[in-house]
Amino acid sequence: MQPMKTLIKFIILFIFSINVLSAQNTNSSKSPSLLYGNVFNQDGENLIGATIVWDGTTIATVTDLNGDFWLPKMDTTAFLEISYVGYDAVYIEMFPHEDTAFIKIEGVTELQTIEVAGQRSDVFTSTLDPINMENISACELKKAACCNLAESFETSGSVDVMKADAVTSTTEILMLGLRGIYSQLLIEKRPAYTGLGYPFALENIPGTWVSGIQVSKGASTVQNGPQSITGQINIELVKPWQDKPLFVNLFGSTTERGEANLHWNKNWTEKMSTGVILHGSTTRGEFDKNGDTFLDQQTKQSLNGLFRSFYRTDNFSTQLNLQVINDEREGGQIMPQNQPDPATYYRSKLQNKRVDLFGKFGYFGFDRPATSIGFIYNASWQDMDNVFGQNIHTGDQKRLYANLLFSTCLATTTHTLNLGTSIEYDDYDEFLNMADFSRKEVMPGAYAEYVYNSPGSGFGVIAGVRADHHNNFGTFATPRVNVKYNFTENSIVRLSAGRGVRSAQVLAENLPILATNTEVEVLEKLKMEDAWNLGLNFTQSFNLFGRSASFVADLYRTDFNNQIIVDMESQLTPNADLQPRREELCKQHVVAR
Repeated sequence: MQPMKTLIKFIILFIFSINVLSAQNTNSSKSPSLLYGNVFNQDGENLIGATIVWDGTTIATVTDLNGDFWLPKMDTTAFLEISYVGYDAVYIEMFPHEDTAFIKIEGVTELQTIEVAGQRSDVFTSTLDPINMENISACELKKAACCNLAESFETSGSVDVMKADAVTSTTEILMLGLRGIYSQLLIEKRPAYTGLGYPFALENIPGTWVSGIQVSKGASTVQNGPQSITGQINIELVKPWQDKPLFVNLFGSTTERGEANLHWNKNWTEKMSTGVILHGSTTRGEFDKNGDTFLDQQTKQSLNGLFRSFYRTDNFSTQLNLQVINDEREGGQIMPQNQPDPATYYRSKLQNKRVDLFGKFGYFGFDRPATSIGFIYNASWQDMDNVFGQNIHTGDQKRLYANLLFSTCLATTTHTLNLGTSIEYDDYDEFLNMADFSRKEVMPGAYAEYVYNSPGSGFGVIAGVRADHHNNFGTFATPRVNVKYNFTENSIVRLSAGRGVRSAQVLAENLPILATNTEVEVLEKLKMEDAWNLGLNFTQSFNLFGRSASFVADLYRTDFNNQIIVDMESQLTPNADLQPRREELCKQHVVAR
């Protein structure tokens, strides 16, 4: 608790000192009216971290995660200078009566339109964001033969992907040397595939659905919950107005694996868009190249569909999404056609069904500049029926998630305050053979986050804290802070520190263990996993042989106050409380400590 108390004091003192310094440099008279703008590229993608400055002054800002910016208006005609990594600086003339600027990077040069000669790197790390974030664009994803999200990370140096085992064929990411359960997976800022959905999460997102990936290392924002320990991975899906009206993608291999993707999109009006994305995959080849009577790969049949509907105006936007998944896999020993007793052969069968209803609502028509309110929601149902030889694992998860966000500027857009409240509800009916692992988890929480970013000084900070109450584990606080300093436009150092806590799902997160016919024992009532992450990052961007390049050095340390360990080596010893049967003592056990 002592490190957490120290960090909380640091955050409070830091925010107080920043506001005092700001107050000393702010005229006591009424703040000037602000210019609102948005910067995006030819594909409609918002540009994050673009620098906006009034030419000949030190009045500047950067675009936020939505590509938006706010600047005090000038009393006379002046030029805006727009700078972005990979592009030459350009200028645009603004008149005193104008209060809005939508800036598109490409096209014919005209008022509030900019033509830029250059190209952004497909994988880049911003030198302006306080959070150490790697951005992977859709162009980079096309370089890999990716048919799902797991294969999309083949060209990323921040994330490693590994196969958990050959029986379940599940894939898992590794970040900062730890399993993917310690990094938070987000789909458009929404925590996704938690609990029973974790084992096949990466395969439930086809590669053609992805428009971009943001990988944040270390302590990140507190807005999405307390579960992130080593970082966050946010997946942006293709939007109907950005995607092709009709897109068909087919894939096949000599291992009798086939996949098909179909995208249909329609822009009904300038404000309303609809999209339907379908994915189907099958693996039918039954191979045993090494002659051990076991299949070298699982046979698989999967259907995955997503319906998307958007409505956008100048003051608000809303979306509704419905995703349905049905996935079936079989593996194990190859049974002869004349085998009279199939029970003597080892077989595995995994059946997963899932329905997700999720969406967003955002309103930004307030009179106060840089002020907006948003609401993110998700209702999901997951059904799992797994058979591994003699082990039978069944589970049913009903989940509700809601997050209410409010953002506004303090005095100027250099200072931003984010406030919000969220709730997570999970109802599990889970069984392993005759053992009952059913439970209910309810966790409401609230958070506050302060953002300071001054491009002129090169200094920036994101400091936040959230408090959550878990119905089984009580109340806890998770503070996080990210600080950056730019030595130059292309040279940056970042420091981060923060706490993360999560409720472990022992069976779903260790599904490959069940495939070994190992007996599972939980020796005591499990607590929340609790860890602190400290990080240091240095990034240097430069040109190499006429192309953009960067040097990145990361140093991160994760200290666990409490961690659940799966012990595959030890055997249970006689204990009166556990009352073990004598004949079971020779069996191997999985011990959760």
